[in-house]
Amino acid sequence: MINMPERYEVNQEIKLKNLILKEFKPIEKKKIKEYIKLVTLKYMINDEEIPSVEDEKYNFKVIQYFDFEITDIKKAGFLANLYQESIKTPCVLRFYDNLKEVYSLALKRLNQNDRNEIVVTDTVMTEIFDLSMSSSAKREVEETLDYSKILNRTNKVNFYSEMFIKNYILKNQKYYQKSGNILESLIWYDRNKMNDIFEKFKNLVIYKEKIKLAIKNSEKIEINKKIRELILELDKY
Repeated sequence: MINMPERYEVNQEIKLKNLILKEFKPIEKKKIKEYIKLVTLKYMINDEEIPSVEDEKYNFKVIQYFDFEITDIKKAGFLANLYQESIKTPCVLRFYDNLKEVYSLALKRLNQNDRNEIVVTDTVMTEIFDLSMSSSAKREVEETLDYSKILNRTNKVNFYSEMFIKNYILKNQKYYQKSGNILESLIWYDRNKMNDIFEKFKNLVIYKEKIKLAIKNSEKIEINKKIRELILELDKY
């Protein structure tokens, strides 16, 4: 949503009634009316400069960028989960209130049993940032969302995946000291390396969280072994 070419600009307000889908539960519909003040479709990448992908796993023809003005930034998590599941296209959702903002991204694929439906496989929300103040963490996120700085443009799946994985690493960089090295590397040109890093990084986060709950020494030893192995694998990049 940073440095987007003018040709992708839409700036179309989405009416609240169109945001309340029939499959939503009554309590969800009530919260939507309470939480959302304004939704705008800001940008839409819908040409073939970055090629679309249509195969057995993906139907990526557009990438959408939405702004959600909400009453309280604390409600962003609920709304992000709801709309990332409902919006079938890959999208970046920006939520903001009077003081704060946060971004949501999600990896999606086609439902193998019904190609009209999507499955959300992974989600990430950035840290919450001040609207009026900059910070190194905010600048890092903005750089990952800067159209001009996204490296992998071979197709829309890779383009969006790079944004997602970089934000996932930024959100969880405390788990791996050399996160910055990965973010600054050239692996982003290679889809297979991107996927490999994401899987290893995700597993590292899982094991780092798991060890906090481990009670038996034998369990801790086994988890630490897995952590060391994953770190060694990530170090190769």
